[in-house]
Amino acid sequence: MSHIYPVRQGLAKLVRYEKDVDTQIVTAYPTINIPLTGTGVKQQSCLMSSTTVSLSSICCNILTAIRWSCRVGMQKILQSASTNGKRAPPLRDYQAKTLQLMKDYDGQAALCNIATGLGKTRIYTEYIRWDVSENDHHVLILSHREELVRQPLEYLKDLPCGIELGPLHADGEPIISASVQSLVGRLSEYNPYSIDTIIIDEAHHSAAPTYRKIFEYFKNAVRFGFTATSVRGDGVGLAVVFKEILCEFNTLYGIEHGYLSPIDACQVNLKFDLGTVQYREAGS
Repeated sequence: MSHIYPVRQGLAKLVRYEKDVDTQIVTAYPTINIPLTGTGVKQQSCLMSSTTVSLSSICCNILTAIRWSCRVGMQKILQSASTNGKRAPPLRDYQAKTLQLMKDYDGQAALCNIATGLGKTRIYTEYIRWDVSENDHHVLILSHREELVRQPLEYLKDLPCGIELGPLHADGEPIISASVQSLVGRLSEYNPYSIDTIIIDEAHHSAAPTYRKIFEYFKNAVRFGFTATSVRGDGVGLAVVFKEILCEFNTLYGIEHGYLSPIDACQVNLKFDLGTVQYREAGS
């Protein structure tokens, strides 16, 4: 698998950006070897002078080669996985619909409101698989707990994935699952143009300053948020992060269609008098 992402990783090392200007600057090294794979594609070298040039002036020379190398190699991995590994069960109707909506989406930031137990992780990992193989995109998965950082990687074992979590660091893989708390302190290690898509698990946390700092850093990336509870306890609306709701499948939908068990609630009346208990409203 070494022929898949080192090319993009090398490009990331090639790019040097200045934080105080809007224009991206690239320092071109004397020789860049770009190995290509696939029928009829020969190994090429891109020779450049050791001067500073704009990103647009080198993209024409190397972007096509990079996409060929990444896409062909990734497709070989996916084909191998589909024949050698266990096949996942087919997507449910609402999962397939959500996946198609994500593929067709042409906006900047959308929220998927899907109830607990309806398989949010399965949906977005299928999208990641498609986005990486078909679009040659680099994808960042953001989570706020360790178990959530590791959970989607169980669905992506056949693909190169990196982790940003505590002592663990990613190394240019096309799929990175990151703890928000770890990544926010490592943003300077990343090219802000290196991430194409951001998937946010438990997206009701997205309005927090740490999340918004990451979104601003990777401001060109398309964002998809997944949550079962789109209402925050502090009253801050998610409209500050997401522009629209892409789909909504709530608990009632899951019960009515047989995907979730019916709710059986029981109220217990206690003989306690709380009338004399003093309390204060939050913020008062």
